[in-house]
Amino acid sequence: MMDKIVSFKSIPEYFEKEKCGFKPYTYRYIDSYSDERFQILGEVLRAGHFLNYSHKYIIEITNSITGESFRRVITDVFKTGEHLIIAWRGNERD
Repeated sequence: MMDKIVSFKSIPEYFEKEKCGFKPYTYRYIDSYSDERFQILGEVLRAGHFLNYSHKYIIEITNSITGESFRRVITDVFKTGEHLIIAWRGNERD
Protein backbone atom coordinates (compact mmCIF):
# COMPACT_ATOMS: atom_id res chain seq x y z
CA MET A 1 0.00 0.00 0.00
CA MET A 2 1.18 3.54 -0.70
CA ASP A 3 2.18 6.06 1.94
CA LYS A 4 -0.45 8.62 2.86
CA ILE A 5 0.68 12.24 2.71
CA VAL A 6 -0.87 15.31 4.31
CA SER A 7 0.43 18.76 3.31
CA PHE A 8 0.38 22.04 5.19
CA LYS A 9 1.97 25.46 4.73
CA SER A 10 4.02 27.10 7.45
CA ILE A 11 5.29 30.65 7.90
CA PRO A 12 9.09 31.00 7.51
CA GLU A 13 9.73 31.50 11.25
CA TYR A 14 8.08 28.17 12.12
CA PHE A 15 9.21 26.37 8.95
CA GLU A 16 12.91 26.63 9.83
CA LYS A 17 12.32 25.32 13.38
CA GLU A 18 10.15 22.48 12.07
CA LYS A 19 12.62 21.53 9.36
CA CYS A 20 15.68 21.36 11.63
CA GLY A 21 13.81 19.49 14.38
CA PHE A 22 13.65 22.18 17.07
CA LYS A 23 9.85 22.14 16.68
CA PRO A 24 8.91 18.61 15.51
CA TYR A 25 5.16 19.21 15.54
CA THR A 26 2.47 21.46 14.12
CA TYR A 27 -0.81 22.67 15.64
CA ARG A 28 -3.66 22.87 13.13
CA TYR A 29 -7.25 24.08 13.35
CA ILE A 30 -9.73 21.60 11.87
CA ASP A 31 -11.59 23.98 9.59
CA SER A 32 -13.38 21.27 7.61
CA TYR A 33 -13.89 17.59 8.38
CA SER A 34 -14.42 17.06 4.66
CA ASP A 35 -10.82 18.18 4.01
CA GLU A 36 -8.94 15.06 2.88
CA ARG A 37 -5.98 15.90 5.15
CA PHE A 38 -8.15 15.73 8.24
CA GLN A 39 -9.82 12.54 7.04
CA ILE A 40 -6.39 10.90 6.72
CA LEU A 41 -5.34 12.20 10.13
CA GLY A 42 -8.64 10.89 11.54
CA GLU A 43 -7.52 7.39 10.49
CA VAL A 44 -4.45 7.85 12.64
CA LEU A 45 -6.52 9.03 15.60
CA ARG A 46 -8.89 6.08 15.34
CA ALA A 47 -6.06 3.54 15.08
CA GLY A 48 -4.20 5.07 18.01
CA HIS A 49 -0.79 3.65 17.09
CA PHE A 50 1.65 3.36 14.20
CA LEU A 51 3.12 -0.11 14.66
CA ASN A 52 1.00 -2.29 12.39
CA TYR A 53 0.40 -0.11 9.36
CA SER A 54 1.28 -1.46 5.94
CA HIS A 55 2.10 2.12 4.91
CA LYS A 56 3.48 5.27 6.50
CA TYR A 57 1.68 8.48 7.27
CA ILE A 58 3.78 11.41 6.02
CA ILE A 59 3.52 15.13 6.69
CA GLU A 60 4.78 17.59 4.11
CA ILE A 61 5.44 21.12 5.33
CA THR A 62 5.90 23.92 2.77
CA ASN A 63 7.37 27.35 3.49
CA SER A 64 4.53 29.75 2.67
CA ILE A 65 6.91 32.32 1.18
CA THR A 66 9.71 30.39 -0.59
CA GLY A 67 7.87 27.18 -1.51
CA GLU A 68 10.67 25.05 -0.02
CA SER A 69 9.30 21.89 1.59
CA PHE A 70 10.27 18.82 3.57
CA ARG A 71 8.61 15.53 4.50
CA ARG A 72 8.67 13.57 7.75
CA VAL A 73 7.04 10.38 9.02
CA ILE A 74 4.20 11.21 11.44
CA THR A 75 4.76 9.68 14.86
CA ASP A 76 1.64 10.86 16.68
CA VAL A 77 -1.56 12.86 16.36
CA PHE A 78 -3.49 14.42 19.25
CA LYS A 79 -6.89 16.09 19.16
CA THR A 80 -7.63 18.95 21.49
CA GLY A 81 -10.96 20.64 20.93
CA GLU A 82 -11.09 21.65 17.26
CA HIS A 83 -7.32 21.39 16.79
CA LEU A 84 -4.86 18.63 15.94
CA ILE A 85 -1.27 18.40 17.06
CA ILE A 86 0.75 16.41 14.52
CA ALA A 87 4.19 15.20 15.63
CA TRP A 88 7.14 13.67 13.77
CA ARG A 89 10.70 12.56 14.53
CA GLY A 90 13.27 15.38 14.64
CA ASN A 91 15.23 16.19 11.52
CA GLU A 92 15.17 13.01 9.43
CA ARG A 93 16.42 13.52 5.93
CA ASP A 94 13.82 14.13 3.21
